[in-house]
Amino acid sequence: MKTISQLKSFCETALKTARACRGALEAEVYASDNAYRVARLCYSSHIPCNGLEEPKSVDFNGYSVRLVLDSAKGKRVGVAYESGFDLSGVEAAVERAASNAVEDREFERLPRTEWGRERVPSSPSKAYAPVTERELVDSGWRVVDSVLARLTGSKDLAKTAAGRKDGWAGLGVIVSGDVSVRHDRVALASTALPKAVADESFNCRAIATVMIESLDAKGSGFEVTDDISGIGALAGTQAAANALASSCGEDIPTGRYPVVLGRFAVKDLMENLVLPSVEAASFYAGVSAFLGKAGKRVAAPSLNIYDQSSGGRFAYKAGLTDEGLAAGRTDLIKKGVLAGLLSSDYETRRLMASPKSAKNLGMAPEDFKDGLVPRNGFRVGDMGRRCYDTPAYPMPTNTVVEGAASARTSDLLKKIGDGVYIGRLWYTYAVNGLPAGDFSSTVVADSHIVKNGRIVKALKPNSIRVNDNIKTVLDGIAAYGRQLRPVQGWYTGFVLYTPDIAVKSMRLDRVCAGMSE
Repeated sequence: MKTISQLKSFCETALKTARACRGALEAEVYASDNAYRVARLCYSSHIPCNGLEEPKSVDFNGYSVRLVLDSAKGKRVGVAYESGFDLSGVEAAVERAASNAVEDREFERLPRTEWGRERVPSSPSKAYAPVTERELVDSGWRVVDSVLARLTGSKDLAKTAAGRKDGWAGLGVIVSGDVSVRHDRVALASTALPKAVADESFNCRAIATVMIESLDAKGSGFEVTDDISGIGALAGTQAAANALASSCGEDIPTGRYPVVLGRFAVKDLMENLVLPSVEAASFYAGVSAFLGKAGKRVAAPSLNIYDQSSGGRFAYKAGLTDEGLAAGRTDLIKKGVLAGLLSSDYETRRLMASPKSAKNLGMAPEDFKDGLVPRNGFRVGDMGRRCYDTPAYPMPTNTVVEGAASARTSDLLKKIGDGVYIGRLWYTYAVNGLPAGDFSSTVVADSHIVKNGRIVKALKPNSIRVNDNIKTVLDGIAAYGRQLRPVQGWYTGFVLYTPDIAVKSMRLDRVCAGMSE
């Protein structure tokens, strides 16, 4: 990978060529160098396997040139992308950007450091060394070894295996998932900024799914951190323990049930329903579930949600945005009230200028200006990488969900009495459009039936579908767990920190008898 100083130097040199373009009012050069490494788990007790696939790697690097050109009809904006860092090709990229320039009536100017009070760092606060193949392989084996240690240590599973002719192999144990590392270095130079700036992001995660086919059992485990040295064992142990706890599950009849949502379930609701509704772009387009609710209550008064793109305890590190602006904390929902939006410079400016904004926000955008500071303009591509060939868009980084009061998970179960613990949701999507708030989602692994405040039986994976409204769910939050735990989607860059959450009532529909059907 290129060093931070090399990326900054490239951007500064390329900017000199870009700003010399005929008719250029403003110019910007953004460069990124990305390394993605992954080791996939592939253990099976009944099919010959290696346990761990050989590591795979994907590298992306290149730069973009953006020009603001003067014309008889007003400003025109052009962008061009180029892979690699060959300075001899910059002039051609500038020419393409100029020829691609089109009128954008909503564009005002390139981002400037005029928002918020956060200081813009010129370089990242922490440097990360590239991960070696040995480190990645060791992490993968830590997952597999911890799964097998937990399963072989189960007396009940040992009895089940002993009672079968084909023994351990006949249990049908499958371990899948991966350990992956995403490492980004970025730099930006712009005529709108006083100097070139740079940033570095790094995180590694382990995700494991364990299936015991003979028992219709399935469990998952997860870790995310910015230190690969110890990752893997926790995810494997969690996945194996959850699989053992889910064996021989039962289904339940259709009805409304009090529920406790585990962190993966909260993640799915946040990723597909809540976070898209707190983007500035969604309010501009009129497609948020919270239209007209800026500064008004949208959830239980105990709920707080904020996004913070930097900080020692968070796995996703970003000192500045991909627009060259300061990153920081944005309160999204505060004491149940919609307090702010994820935004980029472009989205904030066009929302402030749009005649539709007062209606869509529910107040004049000038009165909501503190909630529109653009701290989240990131160029996010495949696998969550910060990449040169994608425009900046409002994206979450480290999103924290927390409540005014907290309790142990066992206390949450006592609070709901007879209900369901939902560990994971899958295929969550809005029904009737996001503004309606209606959604549907499948309950999958790590879920349980609760009686008299205690887990009594596993819920069969894929036997239940949630059909409810996200506004009702948020308003019906009753309590929160004590522990904030990180979780991340398969190909998303942001990390969600959330406790278990108790909800008074959710509509659960029986769809079949479970995973085996």
